[in-house]
Amino acid sequence: MSDEITATVGGTLYSFDGRVLEIFGGHPVRFHIRHMHLRVTGPDRKGRQTVQICHGLPEAPGAATHGPTRPRNGTTCVH
Repeated sequence: MSDEITATVGGTLYSFDGRVLEIFGGHPVRFHIRHMHLRVTGPDRKGRQTVQICHGLPEAPGAATHGPTRPRNGTTCVH
């Protein structure tokens, strides 16, 4: 039995072992848990919520910029 959580979205594989989130597809990326935070939005009018996994602190302008979403404060989010 493995304690690792994996998910596939399109051509991207997400793997989380409790300490490091690894994203494979295109360019592999590793996010350490001490440098991540979650953003949860919604629910929207259909009851859906969006969970974003962000690299950097929520208030840290100029944090690392890699990934599909670049919010105003410079953190990196994957959703």
